[in-house]
Amino acid sequence: ALQAAWVIGQRFSLEALRHLLGDATYESRALVEQYLVRPEGSGFLFAHALIQECVYSSLLRARKRELHRSASDLFAEHDPVLYAEHLDWAEDPEAPAAYLKAAEAQAAAFRYARALRLAERGCFLANAVVDRFHLGLLKAQLLRELGRVKEAIDAFRSLLELATDEINICRAWIGVASCVRLLGGYEQGIKALEAAELLARRHAAYRELSQITYYRGCLLYAAGDSDGCLDQHKRAHHAAIQAGDPECEARAESGLGDAYYGQGRMSLAIKHYGRCRTICDQHAFGRIEVGSAHMIGVCRRYVNEFHQAIGDSRAVISKASKVGNARTEMVALMNLGELLVNHGDLEGAYAALERSLAIVDNFGNRRFRAYILCGLGRALWHDSRRRKEAEPVLADALELSRDTEIAFVGPRILAAKALATSCQAERHAALEEGEAILRSGCSAHNGLWFYRDAIEAALNARDWDGAERYAAALETFTKPEPLPWSVFFIGRGRALAAFGRGNRDRATIQQLHELRDEAERVGLRVTLPALEEALEAVSNPVRKAPTNSTSG
Repeated sequence: ALQAAWVIGQRFSLEALRHLLGDATYESRALVEQYLVRPEGSGFLFAHALIQECVYSSLLRARKRELHRSASDLFAEHDPVLYAEHLDWAEDPEAPAAYLKAAEAQAAAFRYARALRLAERGCFLANAVVDRFHLGLLKAQLLRELGRVKEAIDAFRSLLELATDEINICRAWIGVASCVRLLGGYEQGIKALEAAELLARRHAAYRELSQITYYRGCLLYAAGDSDGCLDQHKRAHHAAIQAGDPECEARAESGLGDAYYGQGRMSLAIKHYGRCRTICDQHAFGRIEVGSAHMIGVCRRYVNEFHQAIGDSRAVISKASKVGNARTEMVALMNLGELLVNHGDLEGAYAALERSLAIVDNFGNRRFRAYILCGLGRALWHDSRRRKEAEPVLADALELSRDTEIAFVGPRILAAKALATSCQAERHAALEEGEAILRSGCSAHNGLWFYRDAIEAALNARDWDGAERYAAALETFTKPEPLPWSVFFIGRGRALAAFGRGNRDRATIQQLHELRDEAERVGLRVTLPALEEALEAVSNPVRKAPTNSTSG
């Protein structure tokens, strides 16, 4: 009885003990009376660790295997981890397959570190090629989810030689592409997807085709090809429906949201992110849902729902951390930093952006690092105590952007550089380059933020014509779907430019009042100083017109 109890563990139930002994009438009274075990709750506990050691030393290897094999039956239905471990200790050939199921169960509960340990143990034990491949595939996926992306790529590539059929080779190539996306690559990812698609089409593997077109859409989004991105995500959605796979369908809906966001069509973006959330709610796809929830918050910014967007971002960051979605956590932290800059909470912005940088450095994604540095540079420029730090940070961001993919976030960085520099020639050069990149094609957020900061840079330089020109450009850019966010900055730029020229008519003063009230209402505090300075100059004409549109 003591030997059987040792196999179960330090704590054991009488029912489990009877199962291992094969005696439904066994009573443990003698063990208690001899102070070998003691009652605890509804079960029993070894009285001392030394007793367990003595029992262990008395067991022959064959007996241990026999008892562990019997113990595994106790956990087969309700505890896949203990089931796999007992099969392992029993030296049972079914242990690798059991470890696969146990690791999958832990991954589904977002316990990625524990799942990885289980998958690695299964890999160590596996002899059959099919077990080695499936455990290796899961291990690679878990490495990716844990942010160990370079290790994950190596793991996916190693599977290409281990796979015994074309569908598994296809899955390995998809895995490579999914990691390249996180690292900010493009060509390597596109080539991997081309190799995968050839195999998937040969076998009409619609689930894999949905994944392939989804990841291709993601790569095209980052490259600034919004039309190509939309086409691929539509294909991903069609393939998901053909496959009858709700997980792929949820991802495709999220991808369609990204595509429309990239075109500046925020209403359609929110619609598809909402569909993604509905599917995720129905099937408990928490990891996918958190990404779509984050993007709904991002879109809210452009309809001037800043307070709600900040709340959304904080909720997503918390949930992304819990479910192990490091990429979404990184992006949500970056966007929270941007929102807090606009809200006037610079210390909160620094904290969010620095956390985002720590995650992106773990990924090794240099392209997204440029994005986060752009946000940090803008935060520093708005901070009168640290304004001198802005230019070198933005210079680093621009260098990274040039080394990776300038269309990804280059226009935003160039506009921020124009905002931060005191050199007129540098300002003009940065704005001209930014506009040239916009003309060549990139995601809509670049245009929105480029023109916003270009207006600001012109106002700061007292270039009233420039401010009006960039306001008109932003109006044209958003003509397909005017956004409350862009309408505000267009109106603010024109009103401050008119005031800077000396216009004091009733309409201009009324507009300045309305803009100030709107900025206070929605929480755009960073835009208030110039508006308040202008209105103060009206009530106190001795004062000069505002010379800096963001400093109080």
